Amino acid sequence: MEILLFLLLSSFESEAPETIYVENKSTFSCDIEIKEGKEYLLLFKADSNLDELAVLKPGESVSHFLIVGSPPKKMKSLMEKKAFSVGTMFKFPVSEIEGLQWKSGSKSEKIFTTRGEYEFSASSNLESEVGGFTCKVQYDLS
Repeated sequence: MEILLFLLLSSFESEAPETIYVENKSTFSCDIEIKEGKEYLLLFKADSNLDELAVLKPGESVSHFLIVGSPPKKMKSLMEKKAFSVGTMFKFPVSEIEGLQWKSGSKSEKIFTTRGEYEFSASSNLESEVGGFTCKVQYDLS
């Protein structure tokens, strides 16, 4: 009887849907610009619902949050969530970009510290299964 009940209950359980991030350059894109010897991260977004931003550094498995709705006290946000929401084009000095890795005991740290591919994710809620858009930049230390 217990086995039958378990089988019935487990057949009704469903796994959480996989969070999907897609690349679509007309909705969200990024690039590195070098101008007068300085490096800048360029971001473009066409959707005002994309108001949170994170980045996955090369060789890491946990993203660093750059812009979120209620950042922890130890996080230095790249900019306010509302300003990111209403804007479409952004230019940030690479040397000033800091983020907070989303795990216990983390503190804000510089993002661009090593060569490689950096993957940016924009969403209306990074801490959910809503998904969003992603773009990648190749960074070579100058």
